Amino acid sequence: MAARAQKQVALLAQGPVPFERRYRRPIYPGERVDAAPTAIVLVLKNEKKNGLGVPLPAGSTALYARRGGERLLLGLGAITDRTVGETFRFAAGVSTQVTVTQVNAAPREPVLVTRTAAGSHEAMLTASNANPFAVTLDVPIGTAGQKIEAEGQEVAHMDGIATWSPTLPPGGRAELRYRY
Repeated sequence: MAARAQKQVALLAQGPVPFERRYRRPIYPGERVDAAPTAIVLVLKNEKKNGLGVPLPAGSTALYARRGGERLLLGLGAITDRTVGETFRFAAGVSTQVTVTQVNAAPREPVLVTRTAAGSHEAMLTASNANPFAVTLDVPIGTAGQKIEAEGQEVAHMDGIATWSPTLPPGGRAELRYRY
């Protein structure tokens, strides 16, 4: 049996694997965005406690859902080799129910022009959820290493990119004002 085949057999022997359904829409500072749809993303962690915990070989993927006793193909894709402990994401479609809007914002108060404030701009992000259930949204802002200062909220860094991740209640919305 070839080395790659051993990985594939180990993978096929795995049972159900839990995942987290999230929504995602990258944003670039200064970009005008008007109620843009978001990507539906399934997030998995390759750990034994989550039903995996084996090296995953590069290859094609197929995403299925059960509906009315039938197995429906949602989409095809590909992944690269994944190590144990790595978190990875599968694209699972697009949602028009979870949207993101961004506008450039005027400063709320006069700002002294200093070396650090010179040339900075402000933007306002608004996220909306029209679903009858709560959702978690990830909005990566800008590029890795770009300075993003959120007003009144913490913004985490994922893969080196400032990422706003609000949980939106059913029919709810959230706002983020930031400087760049």
